[in-house]
Amino acid sequence: MHRLIDITLCLGIGGKPFRGHNEKEGDAHRGLFLDLVRLLTKYDPILKEHFDSGPRNALYHSNRIQNDIIASINTVLKNKLNIKNCPVEQFVCMKRLLSTDAQSIFNTLCEVIEQYEIQWQSVSSVCFDGAAAMSGGLNGVQAKFKEKNDKTVFVHCYGHCLNLVLVDSLGRQNRVTFDFFGTIQLIYNFIESSCTRHATLEKVANSANIKLKTLKSVSNTRWACRAKAVSAVKSDYGPILIAIQEIGDATKQPDVRAKALGLIHQMKTFDFIFAQQMLHPILTLILKVSMALQSSNLDLITAVSLIKSLKLSLKSMRNDKYSFTNIYNKTLEICEENNISIPDVKKRRVSSKIDYVMISSISDRFKQETLELIKSVGNMLKLETNNEDTIIIASAFNLDFHGLESEIILLKKLENIP
Repeated sequence: MHRLIDITLCLGIGGKPFRGHNEKEGDAHRGLFLDLVRLLTKYDPILKEHFDSGPRNALYHSNRIQNDIIASINTVLKNKLNIKNCPVEQFVCMKRLLSTDAQSIFNTLCEVIEQYEIQWQSVSSVCFDGAAAMSGGLNGVQAKFKEKNDKTVFVHCYGHCLNLVLVDSLGRQNRVTFDFFGTIQLIYNFIESSCTRHATLEKVANSANIKLKTLKSVSNTRWACRAKAVSAVKSDYGPILIAIQEIGDATKQPDVRAKALGLIHQMKTFDFIFAQQMLHPILTLILKVSMALQSSNLDLITAVSLIKSLKLSLKSMRNDKYSFTNIYNKTLEICEENNISIPDVKKRRVSSKIDYVMISSISDRFKQETLELIKSVGNMLKLETNNEDTIIIASAFNLDFHGLESEIILLKKLENIP
């Protein structure tokens, strides 16, 4: 039985299907569960003896037994979750929603809470994206949680907030970046939609002894991932330009030639080169923060620190005239190498529209009611609280102010505090 349980765990952890379309004896493929059982019988004499000589009504490999084993493992895991009882992110279950209104979602969450016998007083916080049904302060899911426990705090998913910052600052209102990302997507579509065109790009790169980066599609939802798309075009700008030129010259299809000429025209503009040089360091910085915000072992205090660090880094890039000068000079260098006309540019002021909107959007998007509480808890964990932090924590968790203050004073005098 231990062997069958291990097979079930192996398939479950890998997210693999158990059953086959046809599980009759003698079929080449009877499903992964039975296939693994059959494989192990070749090397495990105990398992082989069980299936060869054991009672035919107690082989324990039928579809019902498979479901029973899965259900038993689920029960054991639920018990472990209840025993652990610590604030660690864990995947509990997946529920099917028949409706996506706030009440239906809340009712489904209530079923899970009741199933695990969680007290509403123990629901200290909830974290959602910015959809009105989830984050609405009057009728959203977070509001319904607060009806059950008014001390429950709502945290807007930081990864989603950061994505919205990019939408605010690099979206349609900025025509240079809007056109730039459109060109990046057209380059991907043009080259990767044909194995022949991709082969042309590889040939050009190999002849120049250049290792190509994989071209990426521009994601419409995960804006931080656009850094990889920009990085690939920036790194392989020369080979891509030559490859598109060769494709346009060699093709016998007028629409392909027209697309190639259009792409070359767009890629050989000052705006495209400048946007490429300017956005690459910004998006790379944001991608690092975005990936960190999605880490499974991230805590809210670290998340707040990451956002603060990102904002300071962007401010530094915006105010440092040498950063802009380097970007501008690199743009001029690439334009001169590729015979791209350079427009007359007025002396640049310290600020730029993209940086300004991005920094102000970070302040607006991450200005949440729970932010001060998170900072105060972080200071308390480091035993660096001030009077304001103690007031915020005592008020949020119904604690005695003077008692909490006394405990912090005592903890500061203790040695070897974890």
